[in-house]
Amino acid sequence: MKTKAVLAGLLTLLAITACEQKPTADSILQKILAEYDSENFLKKHAILAIPLEGCSPCIEQSIAFVKENFEEEKIGYIISSISPKVTKFTIGQKAYESDNVLMDHHLKAVEFQLIPSAPGLFYLENGRVTRFIYLDSNNSKATLTALINDLTNHGKSDF
Repeated sequence: MKTKAVLAGLLTLLAITACEQKPTADSILQKILAEYDSENFLKKHAILAIPLEGCSPCIEQSIAFVKENFEEEKIGYIISSISPKVTKFTIGQKAYESDNVLMDHHLKAVEFQLIPSAPGLFYLENGRVTRFIYLDSNNSKATLTALINDLTNHGKSDF
């Protein structure tokens, strides 16, 4: 009898956990922005999230993009690094102080698995993620160049 009760309990637990939905990039992004009271980023056309620790070549290309484009109002940037000093040195004083750049010094983007070790580019429409791309050394430069060209020429990316 005891075995049946344990088995029934395990089956119930399995059924409950099997039905849980995995968080989406959209829900995770919203949670992170809420943590920093930065929901206004959801009005952007794209958000580039960068962990300063991880895949060096793709991070370097993404940081170069931030330095060149941090004033672009249609793009938001989330920089994840535990050190404000390192972040400021890496992206520059002006970018660090920009309203378009969110400093994730509590590493929420990494903690919530939004960007575990590589930058991620989120395309938004009406405050919702419509497309997500992890950036790597093979696609980073072309993807970011296409993004800025599309936003500059058409006002919104076609991606």
